[in-house]
Amino acid sequence: MDRALRKYELVPIAVNSGVSPLLHDRTEEGCARREAETLALLRFMGHYDIPIASVQPRNPDPNRPRDEVLRDSADTMRDMIDLVRGTGVTFAFECHARSIVETMDEVRALTALVPELGFAYDPTHFVMSGVPMDDTLPLGIRRL
Repeated sequence: MDRALRKYELVPIAVNSGVSPLLHDRTEEGCARREAETLALLRFMGHYDIPIASVQPRNPDPNRPRDEVLRDSADTMRDMIDLVRGTGVTFAFECHARSIVETMDEVRALTALVPELGFAYDPTHFVMSGVPMDDTLPLGIRRL
């Protein structure tokens, strides 16, 4: 990859990331694997001096209440933010249709739970769920 980046004079500025365990998986095994994968991502980003990683929210658990899943996901995001604190890396949460955060109410709830969390603004994910684009504009002006 280094060779290809040099050859084409490309500089990566962000990565679109995800970890194997679902964000709301708070089991000991899930947390340990997530930490290991996050540290590997951090090493990769450090090698290329990449400052921003968007985080994919992935699927909710249909067998659990959404607010519980959101709270567990918020706990995970706090853990991940703590893990990279002081490294220069910022996580930006990417909201998606059919994920744990697909409505602006869920965005507001997640923001209340993790105020320091940034968002990767892509209004198309909301539009696909029927949310008017104007309703998503506050996400576009949040600073990372």
